Amino acid sequence: NALPNNAAATMQPSYETNRLAVNARMKAEWASHVDALIDIAADSRLGDPAAPTQGVYYDPVDKIHLTLAGADIVAAAVLSVLRGRE
Repeated sequence: NALPNNAAATMQPSYETNRLAVNARMKAEWASHVDALIDIAADSRLGDPAAPTQGVYYDPVDKIHLTLAGADIVAAAVLSVLRGRE
């Protein structure tokens, strides 16, 4: 799923509305396109722009790209799904 844009100062006003619409469509239609869907935005460490850990998981400069710690969360979620398919 698309993650929130944590760079509020540069965010287009329609971003959050569009993000939620895209995520809803992915959740509704994923099974006809892929084998699994991982809702990364449901993880409060990544999906909550107000979380105090945002500086740990998002690049401190652009506040959009994940740091290695953020990428580790994504990798763990993917690995969990893959292991469940073994």
